[in-house]
Amino acid sequence: MKKILLLFLLFSVESHVYSQVKILDTLSSAPIVGVNIYSDQGLLLGTSAINGKIDSLKEILATQVYIQHIAYENKELDFQRLKKSDTIYLRPRTIQLEEISVQNRNQYDYVVLKGYFRTHDLFNNKSRYFYDGIIEYYIPLNNKKKKVQHKLLSYRLFANQQSVDAYKELFGKTFTDSPKLFTVKNQPLTEYLPKNCLLITNGNKKDIVQHGLNLGFIQKTTAGNTQIYFDVVPPQSKIARSFLKIKGEQYRGLTLETYTGTNLDMPLVENLVHQTSVNVGSVQRKKNNGFLPMERLEEFYVMERTYMKEADVEAMHKEFTKSIYLEEKSNYNEKFWLALDRYNIPPLAKGISKQLYLDLKEKL
Repeated sequence: MKKILLLFLLFSVESHVYSQVKILDTLSSAPIVGVNIYSDQGLLLGTSAINGKIDSLKEILATQVYIQHIAYENKELDFQRLKKSDTIYLRPRTIQLEEISVQNRNQYDYVVLKGYFRTHDLFNNKSRYFYDGIIEYYIPLNNKKKKVQHKLLSYRLFANQQSVDAYKELFGKTFTDSPKLFTVKNQPLTEYLPKNCLLITNGNKKDIVQHGLNLGFIQKTTAGNTQIYFDVVPPQSKIARSFLKIKGEQYRGLTLETYTGTNLDMPLVENLVHQTSVNVGSVQRKKNNGFLPMERLEEFYVMERTYMKEADVEAMHKEFTKSIYLEEKSNYNEKFWLALDRYNIPPLAKGISKQLYLDLKEKL
C-alpha cells in the first residue's frame, strides 16, 4: 500500500510566468539541466528543463534565491534580479575523488561505493523531513541478478512535526510513509529506461527519445565526465494516476547521474560520482482538500571506492542494513556533515539549512 501511494506523493503549486531564465555553463555556454532554484525559506521555486530554461517561477515572498546543481558551484542571487535575468552562468565543480588502481578488475565481484546522501521532503509547501548520512553500497559487478546491498553507517534526521502531523491526519496510518534511503542500482540509468525509449545519436551526445519526445540524454561534460539525464514526465505534460479514492499528478520525475570517463555507450556503475533525483507533483485524497503539493529532492555523492570478492561480501551479510526505511531518530557518533568539504560536496542550500534546529527539529 505504501509503495502504491508513493507513486502519487509528488509536488506542484500555481506558478506565475516570468521571462524565461536560461542556465548555462561558464566554460562551454551549454545549457544546464536539473538546476534547482530555492527560496530563502527552502521552497523549490523551479528546475531547469532539458534546454536549460526555467520557464516559470513560483510567486512567493522572498528576497534571496539559491541556485544549486549537483555538478556546479552554488550561487546566491537577489530574487528580483533573477526574475529580470535572461541568462545565469554556473561554474562546474572540481570533482576530487581518489582514483583506485585495480590491476585485474575481473578478480573482483563487487565495488563498494561509500558516500554521503541527503534528502529534503516537503508536504503542502512546508518541509516535512530533512535527513543526511554516510552509507556504503555493495554493488555486484558481474551478476546483475544479484541485488545491491547497503550498510548505513550514520545519519541525522530532522522533522517538522506540524507538517508530519498534517500528513498523517490526511492520509492516516495506512498510507503514512517513513523517511527512506536513497536507492543506487547495479547498472546505469540507461539500462532502466521505460519501454519504447530509444538512444539516438545527436552530434556529440545521445538523446533519449520516446514516441518522438526528447526525455533526456547521455553526454560528455566540460569536466570530462559522462552525464545521464532522464525525466519520466514528457515536456509540458503531467502523468495522472488514481488508486481507490486517491488521485495523483506527477509533473517532474527526473534523475541525473554523473560518471568518471566519457564512455557514452556503457558507463560503468563503479565509476559513479554523484546522482540526484527530483520528484514534483501533487496528491488528493478528499475533494474538499484539493490537490496538495509535495516534492522530494534526493542526492548521493561518492566519497570512496573499494573492490571486494564475493566471499568477503557474503561473510558480511549480518552487517547489512535490511530496510530502506529509517528509524525516525538520528544515529551518529561523529559530526560527518562538518567534513564534507574534503570531498568537495556542495553545501546545503541556505534556505534549507536555515530551517535546521528551528522549523526542522532533530529527532534524538
